[in-house]
Amino acid sequence: IPLNVYDINPHVSNQTTILNQPKPNIDTQKINSTTISNNVITNNNSITLKDNKLLVSKVVTLCGYSLHYASDRLKNDKEIVLLAIRNKNDALEYASNDLKKNKDFILYLSENNLVDFRYVSKRLLNDRTFIREVIKSSPYVLKYISSNLKSDKQFILDMICLNSECKDYIFTN
Repeated sequence: IPLNVYDINPHVSNQTTILNQPKPNIDTQKINSTTISNNVITNNNSITLKDNKLLVSKVVTLCGYSLHYASDRLKNDKEIVLLAIRNKNDALEYASNDLKKNKDFILYLSENNLVDFRYVSKRLLNDRTFIREVIKSSPYVLKYISSNLKSDKQFILDMICLNSECKDYIFTN
């Protein structure tokens, strides 16, 4: 083990024992996520903490995945979900189904490059009108549209006319 001068503690008598111990591999994101979600929200079975908008807003700002532990009411709160998504794009996975199928909300996320289309409702990804709107700012949505729309050649051509970048996503899975 390479010796680092900062590993030596002058107040500890048995330095060899300390020096021979492997350094812990600390992942700060993991610590934040685990500490926040487990200690603040999940280990306390009280619905009060999971439903406390101020607390949950602070927690999801630090760790978007913590939205998973919020109450159903807050998983349906646009502000809370947006805070979580700004921290972690795929936090939409933990949002309510109502928000995942909310056209205006998903369009807003798309326009601000915040949406992970893997978690958008299948109904929206099969909605031609919605896709026409989204394609203007997020051509990669074509990767996630329904197979029905993917097989519609005229629809795909129309999308390329709306946004030429679509051609980069036509044949991707």
